[in-house]
Amino acid sequence: MKGNHFLRNTIDKKGCESYFKNLNNIEIKYCKASHWASDTGYGLMDVYKDFAGFDNKYVPKVNALHGTFMGMKDIWWENSEAGIKSLPAMFVYYDSLKNKLNNLFRNKKLFISIEHPYHIILRNYSEDIIQEKSGSVLFLPHSVGYGELFSVHTLLNYLNSLESKYKPIKICVHPADLKSSNIKILQENNFQIVCCGNRYDPLFLHRFFWICNGPKYCLSIDLSTHTILSSISGLEIISLYNQIPIINWIHGNQIIMFDKPDFEYWYIIESFFSGQINQSKFRDKANYVTGKNLLISKIELRKILEECEKKYNNVYISFLTPKIWNYIEPFLKKIKTYKKAIQNRLSGNNKMIQPISANIFYQLFLYFKSFED
Repeated sequence: MKGNHFLRNTIDKKGCESYFKNLNNIEIKYCKASHWASDTGYGLMDVYKDFAGFDNKYVPKVNALHGTFMGMKDIWWENSEAGIKSLPAMFVYYDSLKNKLNNLFRNKKLFISIEHPYHIILRNYSEDIIQEKSGSVLFLPHSVGYGELFSVHTLLNYLNSLESKYKPIKICVHPADLKSSNIKILQENNFQIVCCGNRYDPLFLHRFFWICNGPKYCLSIDLSTHTILSSISGLEIISLYNQIPIINWIHGNQIIMFDKPDFEYWYIIESFFSGQINQSKFRDKANYVTGKNLLISKIELRKILEECEKKYNNVYISFLTPKIWNYIEPFLKKIKTYKKAIQNRLSGNNKMIQPISANIFYQLFLYFKSFED
């Protein structure tokens, strides 16, 4: 590696390549309510505490949005996730979202606008970034909880039909999908399979950097955080949404965003689904919603984490612990979901979210598409 790296957990390309050769040994861990408490997942808080100078054992008393889209999802669902109420402070990535959440909670919870930790990762590896890029990385939607999502043969035919400038193509998958028959078929067709690790791996974002460091294009079937982070990594986004049909599933994160044309994500959503992407404008929007303009120093971040620690120790209600939320949060979410659905229907507001429906995400998608008619 080149240059000076300020993060303790810095890894190099060879370390990633060695990791990719042993993907069958990855420990698979799934989301649970308690993960919101001290570990937001995907190595986000690990990067923050590393940058601030805390050791690996330190447990920050603050959560962060685990993906770039989670903020508005939390608003739609009235912030019923466990972590929203299990800690007194939360990191978000742009000021307008912070203001919306402050209004929603009436300032009972501390929301702090801060740059997404991936911007810290990019600065850490700034001198390692490959300038002459070639080929592509394809991010596959994870099938955990959804079953068969796409026809692997349709995908293979499409990938093989691509121009040579998009090749070679490496494919990034969820660790739980590594042993699926679809992935084996892709491997048999000489595609390199890579993975960032499980959602609790502290090196998750580091590996994401190295996966994106080299390819020129990001091929994406669904719109999610990987699309946003790939764009700010300098990759050109190629939407496969209209080329690879997704079976019986539409990603909740992408659909839950639909709001109105002045919404922060509107261009990202509209351009991805249409396939007409102005890369410069897309990247500008991606940088905004991940807080690139909210650059923070080590000293400032450490002070914020220490203030959150004080707030937790001094004023936090002890019975709202993650352990208790593990038991009660699913029931409260279900009650609140049904209540909101009934209210929407009684009010005749059919264009509002009605989460009582199993296919609500698809209904929202149709609502969004109606703007094109």
